[in-house]
Amino acid sequence: MWRFRFRENAKIDQVKTSIENGVLTVIVPKAEVKKPVVKPIQITGKPTLPTNFEEVTWAKLKSAICGIFLKQPESCDLEKLYQAVSDLCIYKMAGNLYQRIEMECEAHISTALQSLVGQSPDLVVFLSLVERC
Repeated sequence: MWRFRFRENAKIDQVKTSIENGVLTVIVPKAEVKKPVVKPIQITGKPTLPTNFEEVTWAKLKSAICGIFLKQPESCDLEKLYQAVSDLCIYKMAGNLYQRIEMECEAHISTALQSLVGQSPDLVVFLSLVERC
């Protein structure tokens, strides 16, 4: 006795069998695969940002930058920071954001360099101090 295993989505009621010259032929129609329907999104207008969005976002980013340079754990969700920066870029505020980030980083780097001035004439000691910065 032979056993046949059908696919889960096979249409059992439409299976056709025939025997010719001692050969059993089983025809199983393929099940129809439903295609997902994708509906277009209707956007009625560009959403507006709150009037103080840039300042609020910059305060969060500045806090994150300070945390990085001071080696403190970040309290803000990185995904939210990323989304906020993305929103600023979408709304054509990237240039101002870049300048602010550059100035903030320069201030921290300048402070770190000033703390190294005159520390040690020995290069090995100096490099170890730089590494700890």
